[in-house]
Amino acid sequence: MNSTLIRGRALVALLGTLALASASQAQPPDGDDIRQTVVRVAYFSGEVSYSRGDNPDDWQPASLNFPMTLGDRLYTARGSRLELQTEGGAIYLAPETDLAALNLTYEVKQFSLGMGSASFRIRQIGSGESFEVDTPNAAVTFDRAGEYRIDVDRDGNTRVIVNRGYAYVAAAGGEVPLEAGKLMAIDGIDSPVYDITSLPRPDSWDHWVETRSRPSRDTGSRRYVNADISGVDDLDQYGRWSEIPEYGTVWSPANVSADWQPYRAGRWAWQDPWGWSWVSNESWGWAPYHYGRWVTSRSRWYWVPVGPDVRTVRYAPALVAFVGGPGFSSSVSVGGGGNVGWFPLAPRDPFVPWWGSRARETNLTNVTNVTYVNRTYVTVVNQNTFISGAPVARNTIRDARVVREISAAPVVRGPLQVVPLASSLRVSTERAGSAPRPPAVALTRAVVTRLAPPRRQLRSVRRRT
Repeated sequence: MNSTLIRGRALVALLGTLALASASQAQPPDGDDIRQTVVRVAYFSGEVSYSRGDNPDDWQPASLNFPMTLGDRLYTARGSRLELQTEGGAIYLAPETDLAALNLTYEVKQFSLGMGSASFRIRQIGSGESFEVDTPNAAVTFDRAGEYRIDVDRDGNTRVIVNRGYAYVAAAGGEVPLEAGKLMAIDGIDSPVYDITSLPRPDSWDHWVETRSRPSRDTGSRRYVNADISGVDDLDQYGRWSEIPEYGTVWSPANVSADWQPYRAGRWAWQDPWGWSWVSNESWGWAPYHYGRWVTSRSRWYWVPVGPDVRTVRYAPALVAFVGGPGFSSSVSVGGGGNVGWFPLAPRDPFVPWWGSRARETNLTNVTNVTYVNRTYVTVVNQNTFISGAPVARNTIRDARVVREISAAPVVRGPLQVVPLASSLRVSTERAGSAPRPPAVALTRAVVTRLAPPRRQLRSVRRRT
């Protein structure tokens, strides 16, 4: 087998891109041709740094619920820890660990581990799917669901542990199978040698991972939500399930104010290739904002999930309808001024995404002949709040006249012709400031790949500063 070497810094620059497009709905909307997906930043402690693929030299503080995608990179400083959630499991990063996303699609999950320790709890790998982790001297492919750990020291030597499952390790032109209960040590970069031994005793990192992953096995929410959806483990802790005759089993958040409604506690950020994406600052704010729909009943909001029997599930940057008049592009104009509103979509509301081929083929149009269930629950902000990534909740417009005007405007479908600011690309607006960087050796050292990562044509979008 021929393995491919790719330089770390060049790799991120190669894969990073900023395009005028966007993602998918809970059940894929017509015309959505984007195969790329995301990984959720689900939890972290200490100092964790994030490098976006479209600006790899800018290391920023990480942010909860930010969607990590192809070309993005994370680094945990000393004493820091991180949990990422994928469609089929979770990734845990130990202190001083560098991880980059080489490829993220519904069929392929491919990461590079430049240094440090990462544990992988994989619930499922479907037929035709691939999960690969590349290190400076080996490419590791997980063959099935299981529990795996990979360690990379500062010299680039790799340790692969299979607690449960089955893996293949490619190095020096060959490939070795690794079964459960075994450890494989690969030493050396240019002419690596390997040895297979029994597992060592669990250490403090293993115990921490076990503690973090336990809720995902115990949660009751998985009975009601599709297995491909991340963030389900939070729902039991932060809310409760109820029955509504028309919609079945639904979820509502606990301990929220009487006037609370979805898509307010957070901000809008720009993430390639979907464009404008909702980033919630609520601990549970992933699954209910990127999958499923919202309804009101008995003066309370309820999330209607995508059920376990749905075969195809896709990530969406948000599931809302935008309003603004006389047209969205004039309401939120590049030149300044104007307001914009949005409301959560209900299960039967029509939805045409503002991303993908159908959005590009659709001229900006206003929808006037459709009755939307949640139309009266419009959140309105001014242009600067929307495009700067500012927190929505404390910048919501309350003026009754303005809210009535925007609420009465037509629903917009088609691409959102809104130019992002530099602050639209910030990973965290609440935690601004410098962030620790990985050691230079981790950024520049080559990694071995079994699957060749995609070579995408770089595209740029005109941005305001």
